[in-house]
Amino acid sequence: MHSVPRTIQHQTQTYEQLGISNSRLLIRGLFVRCPACGAGRTHKSWTKMNQRCHRCSLRFERIIGHALGYIGINTIVAFTTTFAVLIAGAVITSPDIPFVPLLAATAVPGVLLPILFLPSSHTLWTAIDLIMRPLLPGEIDPRFIKVDPVAGPWDASAVVASASPGGTESAAEGAAESDDDRATGESQGDAAGGSAQ
Repeated sequence: MHSVPRTIQHQTQTYEQLGISNSRLLIRGLFVRCPACGAGRTHKSWTKMNQRCHRCSLRFERIIGHALGYIGINTIVAFTTTFAVLIAGAVITSPDIPFVPLLAATAVPGVLLPILFLPSSHTLWTAIDLIMRPLLPGEIDPRFIKVDPVAGPWDASAVVASASPGGTESAAEGAAESDDDRATGESQGDAAGGSAQ
């Protein structure tokens, strides 16, 4: 009995769909911009992120529990920086380590950095999420897609044309006209057949 080989379907990654590199996604997120299109104004306030990008319509919090990701990033950055300051201070002042001033110095990155880094952690985690979980069809404005995950590469001008307000209506009108023409032709054919008999 021969085993049937299974076809492994390639999942189109986000960087392929958008035509940019993963590092570009991360840099945009780090500088508090939409990872997908690079637009600014991602936040309502310092601590509150918008639901969607105003330019490409990407939903920033793509799944339930998205907040755990950027909280984790913020915590890692704060702890790493605090630990680095502590070690550097101990090495520089050794052997007479001033514990109280050193602890006070570590409080600065430990308290201020999580607040200062909060907006960046929001968009940076969205960028990481896009790298780990590729965009789904319809998740972003199609004008920003270079490679459709289902249909493959497409022409951006065709997307813009189909996305125009009259594009859908004209297509529907054309389909209706072709149906009318087909029905008229069939009725004429039936009439001709009847007269021949």
